[in-house]
Amino acid sequence: MALSMDWAFPQLTKVYKQQPELVETAVQQMLQMTPDLTWSLVISAYQDEEINLGKAASLLDMHELELRDQFIFR
Repeated sequence: MALSMDWAFPQLTKVYKQQPELVETAVQQMLQMTPDLTWSLVISAYQDEEINLGKAASLLDMHELELRDQFIFR
């Protein structure tokens, strides 16, 4: 079933406020299945200065120096 993201994301935010466990479980499963999405989300949060490099590395299960190297190669 394909959902329109135009309305799905705002509704997901609304459901999260009412049932956070449900949405957190679904998002965790999605991130485990799509490592590229996990990378993109973490790096975006880092670039927006929402998290620091150490936290980004930790979320990506790598050492901070390894993450710095990844920035050079990507």
